[in-house]
Amino acid sequence: MKKNIILILNFIVTIPIYCSVGGLDTSFNPSGINTGTPGTVITAPAVFGATSAASALAIALQSNGKIVAGGTSHNPSGFAIAVYNTDGSLDTTFNGTGTVTNSFAAQVNGIAVQNDNKIVGVGTNNSLNGGFSIARYNTNGTLDTTFNGTGMVTTNFSSSFGALSRAVATSVLIQPIDQKIVVAGTLSTTSPNLEQFLIARYTTTGALDTSFNGTGFINITPSTFGTFTRAEVTAVSLQSDGKIIVTGNVSTGAPGNSSIALARLNANGTLDTTFNPGVGAGFNGVEVTSASAFGSGFQLVQSLALSIQNDNKIITAGVIEDSLFNESFAIARYNPDGTLDTTFNGTGTQVTQAGITFSQANGVGIQSTGKIVVAGEADDISGNTVVALARYNTDGTLDLTFGTNGIVITPPSSFNAVSEAIAQGLVIQTDDKIVIAGFSDSITTPASASSFALARYIGSITPTPIVSCLTNLNQAIIEKYRIV
Repeated sequence: MKKNIILILNFIVTIPIYCSVGGLDTSFNPSGINTGTPGTVITAPAVFGATSAASALAIALQSNGKIVAGGTSHNPSGFAIAVYNTDGSLDTTFNGTGTVTNSFAAQVNGIAVQNDNKIVGVGTNNSLNGGFSIARYNTNGTLDTTFNGTGMVTTNFSSSFGALSRAVATSVLIQPIDQKIVVAGTLSTTSPNLEQFLIARYTTTGALDTSFNGTGFINITPSTFGTFTRAEVTAVSLQSDGKIIVTGNVSTGAPGNSSIALARLNANGTLDTTFNPGVGAGFNGVEVTSASAFGSGFQLVQSLALSIQNDNKIITAGVIEDSLFNESFAIARYNPDGTLDTTFNGTGTQVTQAGITFSQANGVGIQSTGKIVVAGEADDISGNTVVALARYNTDGTLDLTFGTNGIVITPPSSFNAVSEAIAQGLVIQTDDKIVIAGFSDSITTPASASSFALARYIGSITPTPIVSCLTNLNQAIIEKYRIV
């Protein structure tokens, strides 16, 4: 029997193989170092010089295919960035270890890569009236001192909005032509007690760009969207015409009250009134989508991620809650003019339950085919939190060729974790492979501390190197027949 099986294996590895779309790409960390599972990577807190936790909150790609993940580490706390080679190994040309930390701010909430592969991370500092905190790194992991002289900038907006105002940067983009840096986040003020959109643009040297709205920044108050008291930014992106799209959520602050908010800015930083034109609040540069647009029985919806199609249609992804407090993926597509695109699932919206009672999309990307991929988290039947992905056709229907009925679940065990694995963001490679970054808990010391967690998935049906597809199959056959 052993001889026959070996002959079968030898035959299998001589023919072309088409990997299952949505399956883990086992050429990513093929040895399974630290995780035991090819296709996934974890980077423990100790690699960042921390003792208790490390979590990836954002992800980007360099032009050479290297993967950049940003987030936070604890004890000591601060910015944490890791750069990975295309095979999933840490890039030791970056700061000698593949990682860097910086205590000048609490965490990286958003990350972007310039044309020269320099890395820009944004977040906020730890002071009571904190401001937008931005750091730029050279490709070797050192701070880029051509950026504000130190490689770091913190912009405190208290002189404009009051001594107790606080600004938290949540997202960043690099304008492709002039490489100016657009940072979006949430401004909190005490007088009046409001949360509002705040968008700032910086020159390549780290100064506020005063050609942007005359000051370098613009705030959009909740009342611009309607009778709201809170407007929080979650993501920012750029259309091909240079106009800036910002998404987030608006609410009155009451429980069970949240709607998707969009705003579009001209390249000069002013509200683009051709976006969702109309009369009164909620129009003329902004758009609000309530939970009712997704169907009956829903009470709140939030946008947590944003992507722009080549035709400038806008895609948001996030979470929606029904009256029984079950939560599901919520995806919406808008026409360039800000109206819901009814060619997408008939309504412009889509709801998908990827778990048992809970799923939330934290990232979204668009493949070269136009298919839409979202990634986030869901619960499983054992109550664990798992990485969850879903893929949609261009018409908004679930793509049944992806995973199982359009959904892929990666359990904590694939990350050498106990009960939690979460995708916080995703990027699409040029070969349509899907890379997620987030965090997972640990079964090693320190117990339950989180680690950076990454995974890469097959994104298209193309002939793939045998090692990417057959490692698990061969091992299964070997185990089945006890080949030694």
